[in-house]
Amino acid sequence: PMPGFCYFAKECVAHGKKSAADPCAACDLNKGVFTLQPAHGKGCVTTFAGQVKNSSCPDGPLAKACVNPYRLAITSSGMFYMSEYTKKVRVISKGIVSTLPHAFKRPEGVLPVTGGFYIGDGYKVTLVLSGQVYVMAGGSKFGKKDGPALTALFHDVTDIIEDKAGTLVIADWSNNALRTLKSGTVGTISGAAPKYPHDLAMDAAGTIYIAEDLGHRIGVLKGGVYSVFAGIGVPGLKEGPLASAQFDTPSGVAVTAQGELLVADGKNNRIRKIHNGQVSTLAGTGSAGCENGPAAKATFTMPTDLAIHPSGDLYIVDDHCDLIRRLGL
Repeated sequence: PMPGFCYFAKECVAHGKKSAADPCAACDLNKGVFTLQPAHGKGCVTTFAGQVKNSSCPDGPLAKACVNPYRLAITSSGMFYMSEYTKKVRVISKGIVSTLPHAFKRPEGVLPVTGGFYIGDGYKVTLVLSGQVYVMAGGSKFGKKDGPALTALFHDVTDIIEDKAGTLVIADWSNNALRTLKSGTVGTISGAAPKYPHDLAMDAAGTIYIAEDLGHRIGVLKGGVYSVFAGIGVPGLKEGPLASAQFDTPSGVAVTAQGELLVADGKNNRIRKIHNGQVSTLAGTGSAGCENGPAAKATFTMPTDLAIHPSGDLYIVDDHCDLIRRLGL
């Protein structure tokens, strides 16, 4: 370490400045005073954006801006898109939070593309490209109708993902359906019966995972065939094998570079991990709160979405804390 700087709390102990070691705290010396600061290492939960339970302050630098996040996406260059309860979409780029000027009805999941993004917006799929807004499918009425994109009907578009063939796969929440959009035509994936599909994530092989929030389970679409992947469909908290595990309002999913499936388990206030056929808790005690620290001791309050940064770290929408949290992976 540089003179006057200690990287972890155990080093502060050596300086006599902290009574117990904390692997997710760092301390530095400023004007003769040691202060603890969050450390962003593996297994540590920290706050990336927002002020705890304060969503009303303006745009600006991360340290001062407030956020009211609901959904989150991160581009390959590390730019963040947040859809908010305020019916706005906000961007975090180079440490600055800003609000896009476009009006949305009910912005949900975001799919970044070159020059812009797709977004689920109520009963339609919208594309924001080079500052212009285009309705790509659906409209102002709800229903369920396939066919030409602009006469098709949806009932709550909650997320959008692009599969390996270039087809948009759409979570149609209230219709309990997975819809598709390609070449100006909307379809429905036959035999797919997710229960309230809220969020979508795809692995390197093209398998799509579905967070079914009010279904309290995780679905999977593999080779065009849908099945239940994890959870018994009854709200609860149970670790272990996929077929007997329990979730409570799993609202977001993300796939790591190592192929692990991560789940924002909303009402359980936890981030769960699915790996080698087993469900476990990755972060969170289960108690409601907004506390940072080691993953096993950190607290969340209704996490609703997840996104993997190009660095490999996990970013978490902590809904009732009004925060974006970061977990070092």
